[in-house]
Order: sequence, then structure tokens, then C-alpha cells
Amino acid sequence: MKNWRNNKSTDSKSNSDSWLLTYGDMMTLLLCFFVLLHSFSVMDIEKFHAVISSFQHSLGIMDGGKTLSPQEMISGNEFLDEMDTEDGSALHAVYAEFLEFIEQQEIEDITFRIDERGLVISFADDFFFDIGSSKLNTEDLYILDRTAKFIKEINNRIRVEGHTCGWPIETERYPSNWELSVLRAANVTRYLIEERGVRPERMEASGMSKYKPLNGNETEKDRARNRRVEIVILGN
Repeated sequence: MKNWRNNKSTDSKSNSDSWLLTYGDMMTLLLCFFVLLHSFSVMDIEKFHAVISSFQHSLGIMDGGKTLSPQEMISGNEFLDEMDTEDGSALHAVYAEFLEFIEQQEIEDITFRIDERGLVISFADDFFFDIGSSKLNTEDLYILDRTAKFIKEINNRIRVEGHTCGWPIETERYPSNWELSVLRAANVTRYLIEERGVRPERMEASGMSKYKPLNGNETEKDRARNRRVEIVILGN
């Protein structure tokens, strides 16, 4: 009888402790799971900051004095990472050359960003137009000339987009912001084709009116940013 009770006690203790093994395994798996989640979140945040910083600063200069290189800008975007190597390299080359040009010329109010379409070069509208006009100014056309040189070196399609601020316009020539934005895009496109020899089959012109703002329209500074011409080097 004594031996039976001792065996029963041992078996009971063994059964009562077996849950600890399952509990320990579960804790180990949970620990691994949270470590993986943390590592994924760190990678996503780094990529997010690289892309957002490239949107915010025109000359590749980030807050704190850190420079965002062309390679970081291109590789930090998932869309371009998935593009053909030839297309990605072409956009990288154009970005690097144009960045060098505007730094040498000390040109402000030209910004770069990457989106799902490709590389977007954004020019403040007063580079090329007076307020409320679609007639190209001759003073700063050297910027368009240099832009043409860069885009002629690649085979990507090019879209020129005109954007206005939210202030309404209603004149005989421009009944609304639609006409103004379309004519601005068309005149830049015609100049690149007729004066700079960009192949017309590569070109598109689009007017966006006031419906693709970068900022609100409450202040003149915000409205000035919304009034722009964007040359989009499409990712094909």
C-alpha cells in the first residue's frame, strides 16, 4: 500500500507540472513573435522617413543637416524598387544630374518627390508664368532648356501637369482654373517639343486645376506652393 501511494504521489506531481512545459513553449513563441513585429516596424519606419524626407526638401537636405543621396531617394520607394533596373537607373541619373544643376545655379522653389507614377519635378509657377497668365516668360526658360536636356537622355514618357491654387479665376480667356492649368501645361509641353526637340510621342499634357493641392489655400505661402507646373518622368 505504501509503494502504491508513493507512485500515485509521483504521478500526480508529474501531471501537475506538465503544464509548465506548454506554458514555457507558448511564452517563447510569443517572445519570438514580438521580436519579429518590432524588427518589421523598425524597417518600415526607416523606409517611411526616407521617402517622406525626400518629399519635403528640394535640394536633398533633411532636418538636422543629414543629406539624402539620390540612391537613398530611389531605393527608399517601393514602387521604384519593383521597376525594371533600366527604368530605375534612368530616373536615378536624371535626379542626380538635375540636383547638381540646381545646386550650382542656387535655384530655389524646385522640389522633387517620388510617387507611384515615377519622379516628379515640381516648379513654382512664377518660374514660367505671371499670376493668372499662361504665357511663358522668357526670363527663366533656361531652366526648361536644361530640363529638356536631361529628359532627352532617357526613353521614359513625360507628363506635364498644370496646377492652380484655390482662388477662382473668371476671365474671357480663362473662364475657370481648368483652362488656366491646361494651357500652362500645354505651353510648357509645346516648348519642350518645338524648341528643345523632345519627341512628341513621349509627351502628355494635363490640367489639374485646383484639385491636387500640396497645401491648403488659407495663406499666400500655401497658395504659392499649390500654383505649380510639374514634370513627371513616368516609370513606364
